[in-house]
Amino acid sequence: MNVSEDESQLSTIARQGSGSACRSLFGGFVKWIMGKEDDGSDSLAVQLVDEKHWEDLFIIIVVSKECLEKVKQYLFLLNHENLTCFCLRRDRAAELLGLRACNFRPRHSSKLGNEFRVFTNYDPGERLGGCEQEQ
Repeated sequence: MNVSEDESQLSTIARQGSGSACRSLFGGFVKWIMGKEDDGSDSLAVQLVDEKHWEDLFIIIVVSKECLEKVKQYLFLLNHENLTCFCLRRDRAAELLGLRACNFRPRHSSKLGNEFRVFTNYDPGERLGGCEQEQ
């Protein structure tokens, strides 16, 4: 990493930014060690194996339609008008929930690298910047 701190110190420093940052500092497989302090200042990540350990490893995440239907039911119990979520599966949001992405792009304070979007089942007009045009 070309810095003077050792890797565990860097992990602890990164933890001050976010929990994800301390794990993302290393490549490969990483174990997070929860400390005892309430503020997380003694939490750190330890690399178990580097990113070259299993060069031909692929991780595939599969979510069943049944699972998405249950999520849909739960979401509609919580909120009937709009939903803020990770935007990876906007096609599923449209298909299963009847939602469209708005032009508004929320910012989150936890410094995640993921893009979040607001989806609605109505035309939000200027309130959320209108809806994205269909592609």
